[in-house]
Amino acid sequence: MRVEEVRQALEDCKPYLTNWRAIEELLNDLLAESSSINSVIEDLEERATEESDPTLRTDIRILVSRLKTVRA
Repeated sequence: MRVEEVRQALEDCKPYLTNWRAIEELLNDLLAESSSINSVIEDLEERATEESDPTLRTDIRILVSRLKTVRA
């Protein structure tokens, strides 16, 4: 996995994220557990559907969108 690219994607998204610290913590946890960008994206998408806070859900989706462009 290209951890640097995943972290850069988060940096790119920070101006658009309301809860970037929470997203950063979530991403750090997922990076410790995951072996590929695809699995990080899948885990984030699953968390977005489970998240009750609409702002945090939107922040997750913004990051997922950016990660999908990194992956491509």
